[in-house]
Amino acid sequence: MFWQTYNNKRVFMFPQWITRLPFCKNLSGMWYGGIVSIRRDLYDKYKQDGDVEIEGLIIHEQEHLERASKMGHLKYTWKYQTNSKFRYEEELACHAPQFKLYREKQYPFDLDNRAKILSGSLYRNPVPYEQAYKDLLDLWNKYD
Repeated sequence: MFWQTYNNKRVFMFPQWITRLPFCKNLSGMWYGGIVSIRRDLYDKYKQDGDVEIEGLIIHEQEHLERASKMGHLKYTWKYQTNSKFRYEEELACHAPQFKLYREKQYPFDLDNRAKILSGSLYRNPVPYEQAYKDLLDLWNKYD
C-alpha cells in the first residue's frame, strides 16, 4: 500500500531510493499539492513503535498542507520557494503543533541543530543562527 491514514488524512509513502537523489539527500517528509508524504521506513517505524518524532514530522507536514490550502497551493508553494523570510516564518508556524506534541509527550527536540538548519543554506540563510535559535526556543517554551 502506498498510503496510510493519520488523523483522518492520507499520508503517502515515498520509497527510500528517492533520498539518493542529490536534492533529496536528507529528505524525511514533504508536502506538495494536497499530499503529505514521508519515507516508507519512517512510517513503518511509526506504525510499529508509535515513534513520537515521526508523528511530529507528520503533524508538521500536515500543518504546511493546511496553511497552503488556506492561501492556495500554487501561491503558497511559489512564495515558500521564492521568499526565504516567508519560508522561515512558515517553518516556525509549522513547528508549533509539532512542539506542542513533543512537550505533551515529554519528547526532547534538538533546537540547536534545527536552528542551524533553519538559518542555513537549505533555507537560503533567512536569519542568523542566534535569531533562529531564539525563535525556536521561544516557541518551544510556549508549550511548557
